[in-house]
Amino acid sequence: MLTSDKLVARTGDLPSPRTRRANTECSPGRITRLLARLRGRSLDRALSDGADQTTSVRLTARAAQLTARPMREELAGSLEQLLDTAGKPAGRYRIPLRRTPIVVNAPILREVASDLQGPAPVSARGVAMLRDLLTDGTGPLFTGNSRGPALAQIISDAQAALSAAPMDQRL
Repeated sequence: MLTSDKLVARTGDLPSPRTRRANTECSPGRITRLLARLRGRSLDRALSDGADQTTSVRLTARAAQLTARPMREELAGSLEQLLDTAGKPAGRYRIPLRRTPIVVNAPILREVASDLQGPAPVSARGVAMLRDLLTDGTGPLFTGNSRGPALAQIISDAQAALSAAPMDQRL
């Protein structure tokens, strides 16, 4: 027969339902993370426009995905691939790039790729801005649209945002 002392000793190591609930409320659940991934484009746009990631669970989940090491490595690799492609002559079946602005801005693009691969924390806003730059087919990497900001300005803004990680991420 279990006495109350033995029962406490056995169950004292287990987290209470209240503790488990508190721990899961701090991190987004599976469905929230899945929805954040599925709605990534619109959430990335909101984050790059400066939305506060703490105002929504989906924004928080997306920010966590964007600042995770695999995403950072993927973006750094995409920037390096962009620089390699821009340095080669245009082929018949290649995506048309605005090669001159890319080559001119190559040093800062390499620096941004290095920042992404480094150990320092990065902000979700900066990563979202870079993803938008790389994936927007109507952006300054792919079109000569003079109505939007120049490529150098966008890269500079993204680099500044990238290094502006919140204080809790720097600890």
